[in-house]
Amino acid sequence: PQTETIFFADDDFILNAQRCLEVCRGIVEAKGEGKLPPSLSFIANTRLNNLTPDLLSAMEEAGWRIILCGVESFSPRLLVEYEKKYKIEAVHSTLEYLLRTQIHPYLTIILFSPECTMDDVVVNVQECIRYALRGAGLGIYPYVMPLPGCRMIEREGMEIERLRVPIPGTDRSIEKVRRLLPRDPVVRELLYQMDRSLEERQEELGRRYHIAHFSSRLYSLLFLHVICETLDLKDQLKDIEYLLTKA
Repeated sequence: PQTETIFFADDDFILNAQRCLEVCRGIVEAKGEGKLPPSLSFIANTRLNNLTPDLLSAMEEAGWRIILCGVESFSPRLLVEYEKKYKIEAVHSTLEYLLRTQIHPYLTIILFSPECTMDDVVVNVQECIRYALRGAGLGIYPYVMPLPGCRMIEREGMEIERLRVPIPGTDRSIEKVRRLLPRDPVVRELLYQMDRSLEERQEELGRRYHIAHFSSRLYSLLFLHVICETLDLKDQLKDIEYLLTKA
């Protein structure tokens, strides 16, 4: 009875649209019969291209509070690199519809991909800030961290940064892939610059904005702050500082 929110730990809750609709109808019915509290809310992951107006309406009626969407990039070029099966226009149109509901979108973005250029970085920064100002949450990953089976790592010419991880209680270690590096030397240097300055900037911003704990959303704003500062994007830096005051 103390439960306020249920998180569906499914990689893509809306992969089966009919099942999603049936779950939503069941929730509405259970709330109407008093079997579930009316205030009970829900969170789920999905691919952005699976969201339709009908599904969003059903989820909103059932009490969905947050939808986590894997946008990955606002650059059309990088959507192709990530083998996304939709156009950038579909990303924006779906987000526009989602922002008109009572459901809070949480967008996951990768800043530095192997093929990204500085133009791609700037596009991602600008669009992330634009949507954050409209109320979207951000979960930004600074680089590609490939999981086992990721096809991207097998592409020709991929530059991979690895690290050795000691095995506790033994004198052995294992080698892990840490990240895929950008090919563009200017973009790569920006990534390294972020590596070097991130901890110091986190301490400084924590003091300035009285942030005791950096959540994923605040880390995302921290990443954007470092990039805007490094690239001297003054207007965007002001927006980030405004968002930090509202944290």
